[in-house]
Amino acid sequence: MELHDSMRTIRRNWIVIVAILLAAIAAGVVYSASVKPQYQTAGQLLFTPTAEATSTQEVVQANAVAIQMTALYSQVAVTPLVLQPAIDDLALDETPSDLAERVAAGITEESPVMFVSGTADSAQEAVELVNAVMDSLLATIDDPENGLQSAVPLKPTVLQEPPLVDLPVTGAPIVNILIAFAAGLAIAFIVVVLRESLNNRIRGARDLHKATDVALLAAVPRDRAVRTRPLLFTAKPLTAFSESFRLLRQRIPAASAGLAPVIVVSSPEYGDGKSTVAANLALSLAEAGRRVTLIDANLRTPALARVFGVDAAGGLSDRLSGDVGAAVGTTVSANLTLIPTAQLEGDFSEHLESTELAEVLDRVRRTSDAVVVDAGPLLPVADGAALAAHADAYLVVVRAGHSKIADLRQSLEALKSLGAPIAGIVLDAAPSRGADAIE
Repeated sequence: MELHDSMRTIRRNWIVIVAILLAAIAAGVVYSASVKPQYQTAGQLLFTPTAEATSTQEVVQANAVAIQMTALYSQVAVTPLVLQPAIDDLALDETPSDLAERVAAGITEESPVMFVSGTADSAQEAVELVNAVMDSLLATIDDPENGLQSAVPLKPTVLQEPPLVDLPVTGAPIVNILIAFAAGLAIAFIVVVLRESLNNRIRGARDLHKATDVALLAAVPRDRAVRTRPLLFTAKPLTAFSESFRLLRQRIPAASAGLAPVIVVSSPEYGDGKSTVAANLALSLAEAGRRVTLIDANLRTPALARVFGVDAAGGLSDRLSGDVGAAVGTTVSANLTLIPTAQLEGDFSEHLESTELAEVLDRVRRTSDAVVVDAGPLLPVADGAALAAHADAYLVVVRAGHSKIADLRQSLEALKSLGAPIAGIVLDAAPSRGADAIE
């Protein structure tokens, strides 16, 4: 993943990351408040042969014995034989098995150097514990009744006294918080990777480019005002929203051989914003001086009559039902004629594949410079696909944060199988801020 993509991923998931880190830090604080600090220190003992060696072989043998005995002593150091006297010396209220959990001993890399470590509730108690264990060990070794004397006489030396430590090994607030922060980063990384890998929605233009190689014709920025004023192109003509439709109209084919191009606008599912895109695209084309006919061919859930505030009577639905005088159209603004429709009963696909619709399209193409058709969605019903045969340019609308990547791919495959002239994709409600903002 490139640095730019990594930063975008962090920006997209920053709320999740911050929430996890704050929760981890809070857990570290709570843990620190509930756990008593523990201090640990360690001392070192050196066991050296005292007998004079007369040859190199004797030196090697003596050192080998010293190492072997030091290893043995490290095991004896955590047995009741050594720990009980230390308990008695310190007047501890615990058993040797309990104390063995706080004491450790071992040798350093096959050498006659032995370490003894101890953990206690305070730094001073840790020092006293290690000293008591080392003193008890030396006394136990020195007692002939224990049978721990070496075949080669060894001299014990305190190589290092246990130091008085400043910071606890567990329960230290700063250490615990740092550990919790690191754990939080790891958890946040896993969560973000899972969120990104499981994401199935189109959030911005980059997701579109990864999902398909079909061209992105325009990204319509998100504007909340469109909810109450769908015809935002005329309501707010100097905004980025309107400029996106001016850009889109430049990529719409012009009339040829005296016939206006039929631009079919559809989407994978309901709620992707295709009717809003179709209406504002028609207004944009009309603004440029083209004679535009906008047809509502969404026979199941028509919306354009309501959007433009006209009566749907005498519209496309009446023409498809046999009224030859219907579908004349209503002028709704300069250069723009709307042919609305009412909800129609029966076989919708059959209506859209009928000769009546072909006749309507043939007529308006001869009197217009562009024909924009608002079609039904592609996946839940066959209505959008039924209009593919009439299209000169097919626009697929997807809505940022709503449309699914798999649905877009399935829709495009369906159109390609029908030989539809896919002009490109329009990204509706594209974010203007954040990680997925329009660039």
